[in-house]
Amino acid sequence: MEEYLKVTDYESCPTLNSNLLWPTTGYPEKPFTILVAGCGSSEAAGLAMKNPIAQVTGIDISNSSLAHSRYLKKKHKITNLTLKKLDLHQVESLGQKFDLIISSGVLHHLPDPKTGFQALRKVLAEDGSFTCMLYGEYGRVGVYMFQELAELLDLKQNDDSVSVLKDMCATVPSLHPVRLITDAYRDSKYDAGLVDLFLNPQDVAFSVKDVMQMAKETDFVFHTWLDNYLYHPQCLPAVQTLLFKKISTLPQQQQWEFMEKFTCAIPRHCFILTHPNRSSNQYIVDFNDENLDKYIPVWAPSTIVTSPLNMEPFGQVNYRRKKYNFAANEHGAKLLGYMNGKNTAQKCIELARKSSGNSELNYFAVFDYMYKAGHVQMLIKK
Repeated sequence: MEEYLKVTDYESCPTLNSNLLWPTTGYPEKPFTILVAGCGSSEAAGLAMKNPIAQVTGIDISNSSLAHSRYLKKKHKITNLTLKKLDLHQVESLGQKFDLIISSGVLHHLPDPKTGFQALRKVLAEDGSFTCMLYGEYGRVGVYMFQELAELLDLKQNDDSVSVLKDMCATVPSLHPVRLITDAYRDSKYDAGLVDLFLNPQDVAFSVKDVMQMAKETDFVFHTWLDNYLYHPQCLPAVQTLLFKKISTLPQQQQWEFMEKFTCAIPRHCFILTHPNRSSNQYIVDFNDENLDKYIPVWAPSTIVTSPLNMEPFGQVNYRRKKYNFAANEHGAKLLGYMNGKNTAQKCIELARKSSGNSELNYFAVFDYMYKAGHVQMLIKK
């Protein structure tokens, strides 16, 4: 389990994204509570191990999944984990509120996902957050084509049908949209994943508009995407175009809707919702060139330097975050070098301008891109 946790990113895990969940305070210094709604065979155990000061509750309706979670709890002596067989619609029967609720890949399998959102809303603490993963409608077009093919071939949840699915994945043409899933995600690499992808009897996908509408209808407030990169037009290959200018005039949600349909590259929506009574000062980041001293920029998790200064082209520094490669020229790299978790964006810009001897350089554009691309996160200065 320890080795598994080293290579597995629970995107909703507070240790990974505390700056998004709590931008004013960072990772909690006192005990807090986590509910994993649909904990599966290992997610709650992994989260409890990675967050020892948290009290983690995992619920599921699968006896086999819970049995394996209990095995992990016993084997690794996990004392901060409670496991219960419980339909998430009955979660209010636990009789407590949770600081963080996590539900990944569950609500879209309910006959009526809205009822699941409503149930979880009732047990969210007033200053709490809910991180969720739902299937993306447009990025899973290929999956639904394969589901229809499976129905055409009368495939069932058995070994022979799984073998047929493996053959389909191995021989599907390279341009088929299902490759977006099979090439990028491990689900198609094992039998249970193939069954979940192509033979699940209940599967509802969501668009950006659907996510926003669901949040509104169930009395949540949308906070942020867990990874901004695919949602912002600043991440298109060429931003100095008439197309980019047209997209940029749209309201923010419509920009996200455009990117979702234009790239067709979002098979999963991962996002944070929060309680409507939570003070917006605690989590809303409205970074612009007039409030640079309000925010402290920090690197997003997993960002690494892949080439040092003064490699070709001269002065450029290359970086990688997840699967995204990006670069900064000499001036941009100096600016980013002043991010130390204490300097505000304003301070970083002042130091970079002093170092370069040029007070006219537009460093805000660098931070604006890096933030909207998800490579840099913004802490709210206390």
